[in-house]
Amino acid sequence: MDQYFHVVFARLPPILGAGLDYQLGKFSARLDVAHSFKHDRVAANELPTDSYTLTNTMLNYRFKSQAVNWDAYLKGNNISNQEARAHTSFLKEIAPLPGRGFLLGVRGNF
Repeated sequence: MDQYFHVVFARLPPILGAGLDYQLGKFSARLDVAHSFKHDRVAANELPTDSYTLTNTMLNYRFKSQAVNWDAYLKGNNISNQEARAHTSFLKEIAPLPGRGFLLGVRGNF
């Protein structure tokens, strides 16, 4: 009797990413880039997905008041507005990942 072990990794997306952090005094910045490669080795009844690159940034300013540490920040997601469809999503053909977005906020820790 022939026996064999077969593993299928069709639901694991091929992604490569890198990030940079920079800090100077109370200011900090972060840049993240993630590239998802084309996924065309698919199972039956599964659709392929194109490659895409997402770029995210964050600028932060940290300051203190009596008992609270504050962070004022600006965060940008998918700043190049790439159309991106996560291969692992069952809804990838209906709902792509979000497009360009920015978030301005203040966070306090005590």
